[in-house]
Amino acid sequence: MSELTCKKTVSHAAQAGAQAAWIQWSTLGSMAAANRYARSVVDPEALVLLSLILEDYERRLSEMLAWWAAEGATTLSVQRIKNLVSRLPQAVHERLEVFGNAAIQAGDIRWRSLSKGLPKSRGTSKSVHLPELRLDRPASLMVRLRLGFGVGIKSDVLSFLLTNQGEWESVRSISNATAFTPRAVKRASDELAVARLIQSSATQPTEYRAENQAWASLLSIGAPFPKWRHWPAVVELLAGILEWGTAAPSRSTYVRSSTARDVIESHWRAFALNRIPVTHPSVTQGGDYLEAFRETVETFSDWLVESV
Repeated sequence: MSELTCKKTVSHAAQAGAQAAWIQWSTLGSMAAANRYARSVVDPEALVLLSLILEDYERRLSEMLAWWAAEGATTLSVQRIKNLVSRLPQAVHERLEVFGNAAIQAGDIRWRSLSKGLPKSRGTSKSVHLPELRLDRPASLMVRLRLGFGVGIKSDVLSFLLTNQGEWESVRSISNATAFTPRAVKRASDELAVARLIQSSATQPTEYRAENQAWASLLSIGAPFPKWRHWPAVVELLAGILEWGTAAPSRSTYVRSSTARDVIESHWRAFALNRIPVTHPSVTQGGDYLEAFRETVETFSDWLVESV
């Protein structure tokens, strides 16, 4: 694969990520104008991190982040976003600090542990009219439940279970989806079951489900519920692809192929969790992986836009 082809492949992934972010911001009621709203649940922490990653590729995302710092930061879990950003490049950490500083200026002091007193801010003047959150669209389910029941693990567990059409889910699958530890998931799920907000199985290990019909009536959401996507894993994968694309290109085809293989293998969980149909890197041997890498990134980019 030529250097030009590499750049085009990475650029396609960045454009797909920006389009997915734009659709989700539009769904939440921002000034972003998209040709449709999200069909899958918006994960607010993942959306913020996705937008921070892509600021260099799509400057308009800075406006979305400024709006969210002023209007939606209180719906975010500071601890969860700190956990998720730990897996991303250092540049994203620094941008998140700026976002946290803007959230503090908007009145949310929970972000003090992230802001580090940075003077730079992406905040918006209170004299500027800001659009209000729109939570009447099904994909805003996660944010809506957090506003109703509080920002925490129980709201997120319920969000995940409601998107699975009444299927039973294990502690591990809930943990993978929500990015909370299995122990925390088990405790929260058991308490939700005792409160009779969800159901627990009599089998071991215990599994959990939510009764969609009852919740659909309560939340005024028509069936089916929006789909769940494992956005944190997707964000990590996209960050890895972009980082690979911006690194100084090696003259050695073998080295370039090897580093491309490392990106896909180290982020394979994004493909596995979201069932994205690509071939595992182990199928292609030696320095011939670059073309397979291009095909994998293209498939991922197409999935990203179609599945949001």
